[in-house]
Amino acid sequence: MADKKRILFLCSLPKDANVLRFIDEIGEIEDRLLTGQNRNEFDFLPKLAIKPGNLRQVVTGTPGATPPFIIHFSMHGDKNNGLVFSDTKGGEAFQSAEYFLQLFDTVVNGFDVKVEGLIFNVCHSKVFAEDLKRFVRFSVGVNDFIPDDASIAFSKGFYGSLFDGWDEKKAFAAGQDAIMEWKAANNIEETDGGMPYEKRFQLYN
Repeated sequence: MADKKRILFLCSLPKDANVLRFIDEIGEIEDRLLTGQNRNEFDFLPKLAIKPGNLRQVVTGTPGATPPFIIHFSMHGDKNNGLVFSDTKGGEAFQSAEYFLQLFDTVVNGFDVKVEGLIFNVCHSKVFAEDLKRFVRFSVGVNDFIPDDASIAFSKGFYGSLFDGWDEKKAFAAGQDAIMEWKAANNIEETDGGMPYEKRFQLYN
């Protein structure tokens, strides 16, 4: 029997940061997996409170283990400083795109771990998706700020389609559609002068 496609969901939240609803995001993905036509082809593995010091070990896993099909990041993003992890004391630990370039160079070239996709469902994460595309088949990042509800809607649409057998392009479009449906159902309008929330998600493949 072929190995299942493993989705590694990584989240982190410093103790004094604004609360993120990644538990709700996890719940939506798990619900989509339960009802997906191809649910038996996937494993969904959430990892809470990821810290930079153990990130490489989490990604590479044990020797001989099946590499992740997708690594999904759910956390705060800072426009100037990068992804916001929690350190060992619960404080902020910023990680830049340069750090991730070094990490994935080690993971892919040093440990021969071939990841298919990276999802940065994180504010101001476009540069991460752009830079790290060289290591994977596809990546998704966010240009600008994105509210929790839009992030959750994207994951619901993206993974619902992926678990039904669609490729990443169609799944990405379904994620954007889910954001538009959420906006229409709740009369949401962007008031920050930026582009529509669904257009802030960018696919690189």
